[in-house]
Amino acid sequence: MPKYKDGKCPKCQVVVKNDDSSIGCELCEKWYHIKCQGISESELKFIAEHKELNLHWFCLTCDKNFKGVLQELCKLNSRVDIVETKFDDLDLRCNGLESKYDSLEGNYSGLATKCVDLGNKYRGVEKDLTTLSREVKEMTSDILAMKLQMQEPERFLTSCLK
Repeated sequence: MPKYKDGKCPKCQVVVKNDDSSIGCELCEKWYHIKCQGISESELKFIAEHKELNLHWFCLTCDKNFKGVLQELCKLNSRVDIVETKFDDLDLRCNGLESKYDSLEGNYSGLATKCVDLGNKYRGVEKDLTTLSREVKEMTSDILAMKLQMQEPERFLTSCLK
C-alpha cells in the first residue's frame, strides 16, 4: 500500500485525511475513502488486522485493468515456457554438435598425422625412384658398352671370313 496519504480521493475529489477511513491502492498508489470504493469498516479492519495473509487491494479502476494485465502476463508466461523449451532443445542440439565437432576434430588430427606420414613415405619413394632411375641409366649405358664390345669380335670375324 502507498506509504503516505496525500491529495484527493480520485472518486469523490475530497482530500483524504490521516484520520479518514481510507485505503491505498497498491497499483496506482492513490488513497481512497472506503465508502468511495464500497468497502465496509469491518472489511477495512479485517485487512488491517491480517497483514500476515499478505492481502493485496486494488482500487476499482486498477482491479478492472489488472485482470487484463494478469491475462497478458499468463500469455507471456506461456510464451516464455515455449521459448525456454525451444532453448533447452537448441542447447541439447548444440551439445550434440559440439561432440560431433570434437570427434571430427580428432579424426582430422589423425588424418593430418597420416598425411604427414604419407608425405614422408612419398619423399622416400621419390628418392628411391631417383636412385633407381640413375641406376637404370648406368645399366643402360653399361649394356650399350657391352653390346659394342660384343660387336667388335663379330666384325673382326666377319671381316676375316670375307
